[in-house]
Amino acid sequence: MFAFKIWGNFASFRDPLTISQNLSLPLPPKTTIGGMMASILGIDDYFEDNDYFNFGYSCVILNEIRKKSFSQNYIEKYTTRVGTKITAYETTIKKYREVEKAKEKLLSLQQEKNKLLTLDSLKKSQEIQLSKKPVQIYKQLKLLNKKCKILQEELVKWENKKNETFIKPKPTNRELILNPYYLIIIKDFKYKEQILKHLINHSAIFPFYLGNSEFSGNFQYIDSKIIEYKIDKVNSFTTNAEIIDFSFEQKYSNLTMPLKTVKDRQYKNFKKIIFSNKIINLKEKIEGLKIELLLDKKLKEFGCEFI
Repeated sequence: MFAFKIWGNFASFRDPLTISQNLSLPLPPKTTIGGMMASILGIDDYFEDNDYFNFGYSCVILNEIRKKSFSQNYIEKYTTRVGTKITAYETTIKKYREVEKAKEKLLSLQQEKNKLLTLDSLKKSQEIQLSKKPVQIYKQLKLLNKKCKILQEELVKWENKKNETFIKPKPTNRELILNPYYLIIIKDFKYKEQILKHLINHSAIFPFYLGNSEFSGNFQYIDSKIIEYKIDKVNSFTTNAEIIDFSFEQKYSNLTMPLKTVKDRQYKNFKKIIFSNKIINLKEKIEGLKIELLLDKKLKEFGCEFI
């Protein structure tokens, strides 16, 4: 068993059950914590490891959950092989420049064509001096007409591509957690020895972020010890809703948490939990850990149920 705390300015733990809206879970699910530990270890193929998520996970909410909602525009449809809005924008700008160059070239060819037509008319009035020009002029006109036709087709193609690149964007609602702060407790982790070295030395192979790559986070190892293996008080969440000793002065919420991520980021093995920012009292003892640790310069005890 080992513990570490995570925190930052913002976090977003997307609810995998939502589709059109990016709603955030109030605490990081087991799958997100697994991704965080993979970032610390520098493992990028953990989705394909069937044993990776076979660890026990518990979480304690250390700061009041405060959320901020806002609307954000996304590109509704990307072009083929375009992964980001920035890439799509740059691609379209490039196409615009191609169109402008094609238009300039077409105008130049049309002017040249008009000049040749003028020469052709001169040839009729000066047949002797320009007796060799008709065949040459005819060939040039034929070539120019062919080029103009190709350019016209290119212009139509570019205009169609431009229209396909940007579909009218639509606003999407997003939720962010303000000042996230959590204590994470892990047991029976496959790479315990390796990750302890990184946690103690505060080092990570890959960037560490809180749910989304734009929300950088921090982490710190917390030395802890086990006091008991049976608990009747849990911090943050429990799966044993039927034995909760509910208090009217306390707020309880439920959520469905994913426990495993497989290839192509598909979520599996969902679990329903009840959580609260205060201690949840149980009517009987369950399997869990009561741990003691020094947190924010204070010696504290937490009851942890694992999923």
